Amino acid sequence: MRLDSLNIEGFRSLKNVTWQPGQLNVLIDPKGSGKTNLIKALRLMSHSASGKLYDSLVNMEGVSPLLWDGQVDKIKWNMQLTSDNHTLDYQFSLRYRQKSGTYFIHEESLKNLPDNKEILPLELIKKIKYIPVDIPASIATNTSSSDDFIFTETILSQIERYEKTPEIKQLRQWLNNLMVYNDMPVDENTSLRRASVLRVEKKVNQDGQNLVPVLHTLYSSDRDFKVDIDMGMNAAFASELLELVFPPAEDQRIQLKLNWKSMKRAQSMSDLSDGTVKYLLLLTILANPELPPLLIIDEPENGLHPGMLPVTAEYAWSASEKCQVVLSTHSSELLNCLGEFNPTVTVCSNENGETQLKNCDGKELSRWLKKYSLGNLFLSGELEDIYNNIQRISL
Repeated sequence: MRLDSLNIEGFRSLKNVTWQPGQLNVLIDPKGSGKTNLIKALRLMSHSASGKLYDSLVNMEGVSPLLWDGQVDKIKWNMQLTSDNHTLDYQFSLRYRQKSGTYFIHEESLKNLPDNKEILPLELIKKIKYIPVDIPASIATNTSSSDDFIFTETILSQIERYEKTPEIKQLRQWLNNLMVYNDMPVDENTSLRRASVLRVEKKVNQDGQNLVPVLHTLYSSDRDFKVDIDMGMNAAFASELLELVFPPAEDQRIQLKLNWKSMKRAQSMSDLSDGTVKYLLLLTILANPELPPLLIIDEPENGLHPGMLPVTAEYAWSASEKCQVVLSTHSSELLNCLGEFNPTVTVCSNENGETQLKNCDGKELSRWLKKYSLGNLFLSGELEDIYNNIQRISL
């Protein structure tokens, strides 16, 4: 399934924004205008399908600080997902109750367009529609109730018995598999540089710390993946890489080492620069044979040598042929590399305290790119002018 449209209301600076992504997407935030809030809202949206919404909000210090300018009491998500034969419209909102200091799922709906027929169980929709104002927080979170329904989690996350409904199954899988990478530490003290317990893993966690077992699993069993990793590393290191090796360590653990043509001894992870480890991590994510439906990487350029950016852009484009890819960036160099792949460019701006999302694509953007690189347009501030021109032309 493909995300065609996402509307978010009341979340931090996102008072009321609509985002329409393409296959390969670039988020640009010239003045710190809210792209991080969009990414955090996407992660919460993903957690809403797995019963992790409450814990995620606790980790963000509760709902109250997330409400737009302290002026609203509700946060709402509304998305449209399209597959080959139908479109799903899913929305849910949470409402903050100041008296109890907690929140409740206030509205939720899943419809198959264009017939507009409700798919979620009506008895559960009615259940969340009439929540007393003074309901104790302990009941809302199901800590003192015999009822197995939790008012702080979505209906979608609690209806396993309806899993055979194709639309519900599709939506849950799409949301659960969505991946957001925005905090992947690679410094010398991180666990991804140390020997790892031998195990089968095929997906890089959101913090990137299981890189070694994922690389071992895929590099040892998938020839195409091995070729992609070797090609990516050699493109950045002048064809110096021979291969990755995984020698055993103590207590059923394995290490990751790199064999170079110019070195007699394999180089361990502890000897690699932060930029090299980050680059290897990005290649592993983008070349994965089992990509998520929506892959979001926040500021992938951080820590990378400029020579690694063209390959990163190419691998992102290749991944976008199999899933939707979103890269957020402040790097004009990365934008220059991505420009040749004609991404959907979304510019974040701040107007009167509200984030605005503006897609800059179409003929007007193509005309500008014939004269200037995408990175230069970003640095000059011309992207917002292009959006305004597109709007005037469409009117």
